[in-house]
Amino acid sequence: MAQKETFQYSIIILDSNEFRDTRFEHCNLVYRGGRPPVLVGCEFIQCNWVFENGAKNTVDFLAALAKSGAQSLVLNALGLSEGAIAAETGTPGIAQAGPNG
Repeated sequence: MAQKETFQYSIIILDSNEFRDTRFEHCNLVYRGGRPPVLVGCEFIQCNWVFENGAKNTVDFLAALAKSGAQSLVLNALGLSEGAIAAETGTPGIAQAGPNG
């Protein structure tokens, strides 16, 4: 478990790991589809999120569903709603992830 640490310019494998009050700066954060990480009170500064293996397959599948017009299905699967995303981002519709996560 990483707690109150700072990682810079690192490749971090997220699967099965726990990070609390951790700062990630310019890191590649890799999730491969294993046990989800615990991320509590973390800060992400100009990080890249990388999905590999089973995680990439799931992301690709959800993206294909969304592109086919099933955005509501994808949001429901993620436990989100279009209204909540619009309220949080200040824009209507589905928000796109930016370079900072």
